[in-house]
Amino acid sequence: MKVLLIDSSILIIERLQELLADVIDMSMMFGTSSHKEGLIFFYQQQPCIVIVNSVGINNEVVELLQKIKESSIHTKVIVLLNNEEKFEQEIYKAAGAHFFLDKYNDFLQIPNIIQLIKSKNHNVKYKST
Repeated sequence: MKVLLIDSSILIIERLQELLADVIDMSMMFGTSSHKEGLIFFYQQQPCIVIVNSVGINNEVVELLQKIKESSIHTKVIVLLNNEEKFEQEIYKAAGAHFFLDKYNDFLQIPNIIQLIKSKNHNVKYKST
């Protein structure tokens, strides 16, 4: 199962990779610090899960989510937010996000969500490259 990590901080990407090492093979994780590069990786690698960081309402994130939603019905998107603002969640949900986490308080829940996605999608066939 491939996972794409998008965050402007390389340190956060590295921390996510460490956190997910027990549930995802490191060779199946891809990280980038730009939304534009993230979309390129998405099209090339066809990940099952995308984790993207957002600070407030970010048009680049909305556009990224819309393109992912249009391209893949199976890809699940986790958005890391600064807070639990319902307005932001609704905008991102409409754009294609599936899960929302407060990046300061819920960060350690990410492996559990990955496991949940894996268990619910065990019978879905993903295109491998």
